[in-house]
Amino acid sequence: MLLDARQWQGGTPEAFELWLTRLEEWIRAGELRAYSALYAESIQVFLGGTIRDRLTPLLPYFSSPDEAACWQWLGSQGLAVGTAG
Repeated sequence: MLLDARQWQGGTPEAFELWLTRLEEWIRAGELRAYSALYAESIQVFLGGTIRDRLTPLLPYFSSPDEAACWQWLGSQGLAVGTAG
């Protein structure tokens, strides 16, 4: 999965908890093999550590402000990738 959250404006702690819980469910069900994310600076500061702490033990995780770096990393995980657009 490549999540592009560069335009996220935020959300309640409950909304982020639900989102992370759903990601964990996908991982445990084998529906998500690697996770890469493009985050807005405000989201990265707010969520960066929480996401790394919860997802990294479960699957490969990478975040960057550079979309090409995210695609490249996903490809390095053995996944067939393409860019949107």
